[in-house]
Amino acid sequence: MSKFATYLKELLDARGEPIASVARGSGVERTSIHKALKDERTLSYMALRSLAQYLQLSLPQVRELNERYEMLIQGEEAYLVQGAICDTLLDLARLHVSTEETTQLPSGSGTELAEGVVTGSVRVRSVLREVLACGAGESGARGQKSGAHGEKNAEVLLYLPSEGAPTDALLSLWRDAPEDLCVRQLVNLVPDRTDREARVRNLEVVRQLLQLSLMSRGRFFCYGFYGVAEEAGSVEPLPYFVVSGEWLVRLDAKLTVAHVTRDRALVRLYRESLEGVQRECRPLNTYSDDVLGTLEAYMSATDEDGYYTIMTQPCLGHYYTREVIEEHVRPEVPMRDVVIDVADRRFERLRALHRSYYTVFTEEGLRQFADDGVLVDFPSQMVRHMSRDRRLQILRDFRDDVASGEVTGLVADPTALSVPPYLTITADLHHGLHVYATEGYARGAYTCNLHIDEGGIGQSFCQFIRSLPGSRYVYAHERTLELLDDVVAGLEARAGEA
Repeated sequence: MSKFATYLKELLDARGEPIASVARGSGVERTSIHKALKDERTLSYMALRSLAQYLQLSLPQVRELNERYEMLIQGEEAYLVQGAICDTLLDLARLHVSTEETTQLPSGSGTELAEGVVTGSVRVRSVLREVLACGAGESGARGQKSGAHGEKNAEVLLYLPSEGAPTDALLSLWRDAPEDLCVRQLVNLVPDRTDREARVRNLEVVRQLLQLSLMSRGRFFCYGFYGVAEEAGSVEPLPYFVVSGEWLVRLDAKLTVAHVTRDRALVRLYRESLEGVQRECRPLNTYSDDVLGTLEAYMSATDEDGYYTIMTQPCLGHYYTREVIEEHVRPEVPMRDVVIDVADRRFERLRALHRSYYTVFTEEGLRQFADDGVLVDFPSQMVRHMSRDRRLQILRDFRDDVASGEVTGLVADPTALSVPPYLTITADLHHGLHVYATEGYARGAYTCNLHIDEGGIGQSFCQFIRSLPGSRYVYAHERTLELLDDVVAGLEARAGEA
């Protein structure tokens, strides 16, 4: 029996009524209930709501029933992947790296560091926060000396369990971090073939990686290798560690035991060992911040058989002809002709896509673009605002293509799906996940672009985006068309007034 059928049976048994009576009271066909309990038929969503109302379920029971229903409809792995990606997007939307007013991250706990063994989750995490803060402080101090004495700036080196990693403590590193602070982390990815939750565990790694990469503004680096996570602690009780400044902290898999030491020989041994392993691993995240490099990265990270993107505005690259590009690239842009050529090759690939072009966006972002013509995913010093006539032409074409299915345009429901206001996220089945800063980012568009070269992660995000049409996470198709009609009508009215 599926988890849904099992839970529905528990609820019906608790009610204590014959199914025939429940069917009469709820208006749901008796045969449908019987077959749903045997996993021979899937109830409609309206039937599910009718049953929940008749059974007078509590809110926690309704949520549990709906969760198991979604799991039944999508498949358990797809459901878990969807939840993990939604959590990642929510974290990124809350991360304070946009141009809006920020909230200060918490500083250290004030725990006095001492060598020895520490036990208990709270105490271990407190020690980790202090050790990381010490490493950042020593990095700044060494940075001041390096000009005169040629000392190498300290790096914080990490190998942590993927579950329960102290992300908050790591994020707090960048609150007052010196400009030369560099953090490098080894990451254990689980092979996809291990079990059906492997991709979900890998997505949890990406969830942390994206936050730290963006918060660090390009000074956090990850190196990935494949292995079964449980193997790490099978013999060695403290298989994980942090090297921060002159401190070494060895950790168990649950972060409940730590051994803290300043032994110079051990610190040097662990530092050299981690640096050696890093050279054997492939970088999971790389950064780019120049215009031509970003355009080239966009192109190399887009397959010819599909395009999947999430950002506040609809991605309208499908409609950017060479004429449109030449019209909007500012004349003072260095190497303007080269930029136009590279951009045209990039958008030629998007123009060629048919029925495999997915763009997830927000109603607010669509209306903002229609109102002011600002292209948030391009640097304002590089690209002019789009004229009203050009906006009207492109949005009319976009509306028609969404109606016909040529382009899949999906408006995120803000109550269910968060879209980070400062990022463009693109996914590719073969080239992984790519994150580009937009004009909403603290330093502007293209100033911190992140590339995660891991095919399984890209496939998970593509699968997630393909699952969105018809789901609770986005507007219904009819509502999307009504929104586009309203936006186009508003532009037409303003054009008529002019």
